[in-house]
Amino acid sequence: MKKVLAIFVLAVMLLAFVEIARKPSVEQIVDDFDGFVHIVSLSQITRSNKLIGKRDFIEKDSYVGNYSSSCISEKGRDVVFGGASVKDKKVVVKAKILTENGSATLRIRLGSEVRKYKIDNKTPFEQTINLQGGGNYIMIDYDNFTGTVDMTSNYTK
Repeated sequence: MKKVLAIFVLAVMLLAFVEIARKPSVEQIVDDFDGFVHIVSLSQITRSNKLIGKRDFIEKDSYVGNYSSSCISEKGRDVVFGGASVKDKKVVVKAKILTENGSATLRIRLGSEVRKYKIDNKTPFEQTINLQGGGNYIMIDYDNFTGTVDMTSNYTK
C-alpha cells in the first residue's frame, strides 16, 4: 500500500510540474487530471481475458460498450463498465437477462452507493444513470447462473 501511495504522489507531482511548464487552461488541467484518475481506476474493471462474458468497448473509455454472456452454472462477478472521473457523465444502461437456473444480478456502484437489480426473463432493464465524479461501476453478479446476459451502456445527452 505504501508503494502504491508513493507512486501516486510521485505521479501527481510530476503531472503538476508538467502542467506548470505548459501553462495550460483550467479546462486542460481538469481534462488531464481526469485522464490520470481514469487510468488509475481501470484496475477495478475485470480484464477482458478474465470476464465470464465478452465485452466490446464502443469509445475510447471504459464507460460504454456491449457485453454478452452465455453461461452454465457460473459463479463470480464481472465488473464490465465504469471507472473513476472528476467529471460527471450520463449513460443509458440496457440489460436483458434470461435465466434458466440460479441468478444473475445487475449491480451498479455509484461512489459508496450500490444498487442491485434483479431482472426477470420478461422485462428488459433500461435506465439513465448519472455518474457523478468518483468511482462508478456497472457489474453482473453470477450465482450458479445458467442462462444469457446481454447489456449495453451508451452515453446520453
